[in-house]
Amino acid sequence: MSPQAFPTDETPQPESPHSPPSPIPAREIGFEGLPHHEFRAFLTGVAGGMVAKNIMSMGVTPAVLSSMSAQDMTAFGMSLSDADLLVSRVQAVSEGVAQGHTVRDTK
Repeated sequence: MSPQAFPTDETPQPESPHSPPSPIPAREIGFEGLPHHEFRAFLTGVAGGMVAKNIMSMGVTPAVLSSMSAQDMTAFGMSLSDADLLVSRVQAVSEGVAQGHTVRDTK
């Protein structure tokens, strides 16, 4: 006779297909905690695909990027004026996310 499994507190329960997973509010994540795919989409939208690829291939995280100056960002193959634009967009998105907006809302 095989033992019958009874659900316990440790047994994960399947989610209902009708209830979407609850997202973590943006203000709890902050710009620095963006998931990889959202960070890449942000970079691509602001700086272009090649720059995004350079930044991502160097292992730069949102936290590192938000602490960089425009001069630092020229190492990714950007002009200083493009780097200034990226710095201002990072700051704007960081402020927007801190106020509870999503990255998509603040682009």
